[in-house]
Formats: sequence, structure tokens, C-alpha cells
Amino acid sequence: MVFACALCFVWGIQDSGVNNYIWCVCGFEFNHPNRPFAIFFFIQSLSCFAALNVESFVKTQNEYLIYYGVAGLFGILAWVTMFTFDFKLDPKKD
Repeated sequence: MVFACALCFVWGIQDSGVNNYIWCVCGFEFNHPNRPFAIFFFIQSLSCFAALNVESFVKTQNEYLIYYGVAGLFGILAWVTMFTFDFKLDPKKD
């Protein structure tokens, strides 16, 4: 029980950190005030829909290991991609 609570806490911290980072990128790096957030929520909803549909076909433990391995690899690739984002330069520093 304690492990499950600790894992949920760490998962919540990680999720809030990732969302905060993405929202900062959307808010500060794009000129349009609404479009980046709309695209982010659309992609997030579409990804959740696709992941849950694929997960509904998973039946055995080995299939779950493959599914979560692929999902984890995709998550790591998405995380690395965010850190290679080409940020615009601050005009005050030029």
C-alpha cells in the first residue's frame, strides 16, 4: 500500500513537471495565444484515444510487457525531442 501511494505521488510530480514544461514552451515560444494549446490538447486527446484502443487488444502478460515497452520508448523519444526544441532567441539579449 505504501509503495502504491509513493508511486502515485512520484507519477503525479512527473506528470505535472512535464505538463508545466510543455505549457511554458507553448506559451512563450509561439506568437499565437491559443493555437499551440489547442494543438497540444488535440494531440494529447488523440494519443490517449489511440493508446487505450491498442491496450484493449492486449490480453497476455507478454503482450503487456511489449505494449508498455513500446509506450515507454515512445515517451523517452518524445522527452528527448522536447529538449532538442529550437527555442527562439530573446530579443533583449541581442
